[in-house]
Amino acid sequence: MHIQEIDREEYREKRSVFAAYLFRVSSKEEEKDALDYVKEREKGAKHILKVGRYPNAYGIQTLVSSENKEPVSAMKKVSVVLEKRDVKDNLIVIARHYGGVKLGAANLESIYFDLCITILDRNA
Repeated sequence: MHIQEIDREEYREKRSVFAAYLFRVSSKEEEKDALDYVKEREKGAKHILKVGRYPNAYGIQTLVSSENKEPVSAMKKVSVVLEKRDVKDNLIVIARHYGGVKLGAANLESIYFDLCITILDRNA
């Protein structure tokens, strides 16, 4: 693997555990390596979300995001923040371990967004 983990942040809410990772990535292959890394470290996670910005094959910074079937749009909102802040070559991946208690879409969205902003701000 050719990835660089920059930071990790964890948050717990009603027995659910959210693990957010920040990676330095510069290609689709490195994005895949980062996702594989998180899947290996966070076995049993029910959802793995991502948001990032890195160069495509033509060297143009490209946004990527996925909510992995969660009822939220937090990753899309964070992608706007990445673009406005001109954050480059970064990928945030959040793994959610479901704790058996429904948190509600609005609460989930807030948790995901806050985790992303916290890890970005800490590494600005």
